[in-house]
Parts: sequence; C-alpha cells; structure tokens
Amino acid sequence: MVIINNQAEPVPQESAAKAETDENLKINRRLALFTGLLVAVGVIQFIALVCQARALIHHSKLIKRSSQHTARVAAAARRTAEALMNGDKAWVLVEDIEPPQLFAMMVATVKFNEFVFDLVNRGRTIARLTGPYRYRFHSLQRRDELPDIPDYAGRPASGPTYGNPPEPKPDYGRVLAPGQHNGKMYLQLGEWVDEQKLQAIEKGDVVLYVYASLIYFDTFDRQRELRFGYEYWPKAFTGSARWVTIRKEEYNKHT
Repeated sequence: MVIINNQAEPVPQESAAKAETDENLKINRRLALFTGLLVAVGVIQFIALVCQARALIHHSKLIKRSSQHTARVAAAARRTAEALMNGDKAWVLVEDIEPPQLFAMMVATVKFNEFVFDLVNRGRTIARLTGPYRYRFHSLQRRDELPDIPDYAGRPASGPTYGNPPEPKPDYGRVLAPGQHNGKMYLQLGEWVDEQKLQAIEKGDVVLYVYASLIYFDTFDRQRELRFGYEYWPKAFTGSARWVTIRKEEYNKHT
C-alpha cells in the first residue's frame, strides 16, 4: 500500500518577513533608547541653564549691592569733604557801614554822595577777592519797585582808598586772611542830586537803592558770591537817616 504525503513545505517568504519584523523591533528599540537619551540630555541642559540663570541673577544682585554700597561710601566721603571745606571756608561780609550823609551837589564840587562800608573775612581760611565787582547806586520813585532779580548795570567799586575823592584801585587778586579787613570801600551815586531831588528823597517820595555783587575764591579755589543791598531811610521814617537791608532775597545772599 502506497501512502502519499500531501503536506506542503514552509514558504520562504514567511521566514523573511519574520526576520524583517525582528530587525525593525531592534531598530525601534534603538531609536527609543536614543530618543530617551536625547530627552535626558535636553533635561540636563535645561537644568544647567536654569542653574546658570540663577547664578547670573545672584551675581547681578551682588554687583548691584556692591555698586550701591560704593555709591553710598562715595557720597559719605563727598559729604565729609564738603563738611570739612564748609567748616574751613572763607566768609566775606559787609561791616562798618557809615551812616548816610546826603547833600545837594554843587557844580563846582568834586564830592559825591556815597555808600561807605568795609569788607572783612569772618571765615577760617583766606579769601581771594576779584574785581572790580558789579554794583548799582540809583534812585526810584516810591511807586516803582525794584525787580526781583538785581540788575548790576553800574560801575565798579573803588578802593581801598587813601584820598578824597577816592582813588580807584581794583581789588583783583587781593587776599584777606581770617579776620582781616579790606579797608573802606566807596560806592558813588551815579546821579545828580540837586536841592529839589534831595527834598524828595528826604520826604520819602524818591528812594535810593545801592546793591552789589562780589565774587571771591576760598582756599579750596571754590568760587563764592556775596550779594548785599540797602535802601536809604530818611529821618522822616526813623528819626535818623540810615541804611536798611533791601527786603528781596536775591539782593542779599551768600553762596
């Protein structure tokens, strides 16, 4: 008896497909591993960047604090230096103002109505004067007012003087030691005063004003300015003629 076996042989294509599937799985596993490594590297880089950013922020705060501290130290040093300089600065003042003696001028006379005073250094270091300095000596009607800011459109002062009329000698470069007086200074009224105008001044209808600006330098070579201003008060106001400080801030100040 003959037995015929009809079982078919395995198809070669199935084996090839299985091998390809296994290879693809291996590739996918490698890709997954590589992707995971890339993600891990990215996470590590992100953490590193965050740490670096925090370090930079902390460093910038330290720099800011250091600069603020340096600025405070510099400001304190500057205030200390200014305090020392202000404590030892020169301080030029107007003193020994002579009482006014107005008179009606004559054609033949060479004498002028004047504002006479002295300068003295009441500071602790020398004062180096400059000049001639600016001043005005003029009259205004009682109804008119001085401007708030002085206009020094007048002549320079003269002095020190040893004669009459005074001999102009500029004060440029003159040095006043602490406590030293400059000597008498004369500011001349640049207007003609006849008898009629003198009566108007004495009644208070016309007001005389004198004001000046003096620039000087202290021992630290810092520029300072002395401003002083006065108005004439006749006997009718106070019982005796005198000079009274102008009541405007810009006319009397010291910087």
